[in-house]
Amino acid sequence: SFMEEVDKPIITTLHTILQDPPLDAKRVMDEVLRLSDMVIVLARVGAQILEEVYDTLPFKVRYIPHGCPNVPFVKSSTAKKGLDLEDRYVLSTFGLISRGKGIEYAIRSLPEVVDVRPDVLYLVIGETHPEVRKHEGESYRQSLLDLVSDLGIGDNVRFVNRFLSKRDLIRFLQATDTYILPYPNRDQISSGTMLYALCTGKAIVTTPFLHAQEIIDEGAAVGCEFRDPVSISKRVKRFIELEEIKEQYEQQAYEYTRDKIWPNVAMRYINEFYKTLGL
Repeated sequence: SFMEEVDKPIITTLHTILQDPPLDAKRVMDEVLRLSDMVIVLARVGAQILEEVYDTLPFKVRYIPHGCPNVPFVKSSTAKKGLDLEDRYVLSTFGLISRGKGIEYAIRSLPEVVDVRPDVLYLVIGETHPEVRKHEGESYRQSLLDLVSDLGIGDNVRFVNRFLSKRDLIRFLQATDTYILPYPNRDQISSGTMLYALCTGKAIVTTPFLHAQEIIDEGAAVGCEFRDPVSISKRVKRFIELEEIKEQYEQQAYEYTRDKIWPNVAMRYINEFYKTLGL
C-alpha cells in the first residue's frame, strides 16, 4: 500500500471515526493506525473511540480541535443591516445539503416558533452536496421545499442555494440570532459548521452528536433531541423569550473558540510535526 511504501514518519488526521465499523472498514482503519506514527483527532471523544474500538495506544493519539476563523464578536442587529434582515428574527443552518443533515426536522419545528415570533426567518444556506446531486439530483432539496409549502411557512424559510465565500458566510452567521444543527447521526465526531457558528458567537441549538455533546457539556450550546421538531422548537423559543439567556450562550460560544482559531491550531500541528521528527 501507499503508506507501507512511505519512508518517512506518517501523521494521520482522522475526520471521521466509526464506532461500529463494518469488518472491511475496521481492517483498513487498523492498518492506517498501525502504519501511522501519530494520529490526530478533532474531538476528544475520538481518542476514546480509538482506544476502545481499535485498541490504539493512547500515546499515539493527539487531540487538535477543528480550527475556525478569527472574527470579531458582532451583534446580530448590526450584521442584519447589510443583508436587509433588520425586521427578522434569523435562524440558520449552513453546509452542503444532504439527507444526513436533518434539515427537515428544523423545518417541522418552525410552526410553533412562528406562533410566538411571526417575523422568524430560517435561512438554509448552501448548495446541494455534489455527490448527492450526481446520484439523486435536487430531490432532497425539493422535498424540503414541498415540506415548507405543506406547512404554510413560505414566508419564514429562505434557501440560499449557492456556495458562499468565507466572507459572505460569516456575514450571514453574524446576522443569525439562533443557529440550528439538527444532525440525526449521533456518531459524527467533527463539525466545521459548528465551529463557524461558535466562533461568530451564536446561540446554538444542536442535537447531541458526539462532537456537539462535548460543546454542550462545556455550556457553549443547548442540546435538543434527535429527530424531534418539538424539542428543537422548545429550545429556540427559550432563546426568543429569554434574551439574557441567549446573550449568555452567545458569549460562551465565542469564548469557547478563542484557543481554536486557525493560527493557534496551525501552531499545534507544527509542534506535533517537530516532535514526530525528533526536532
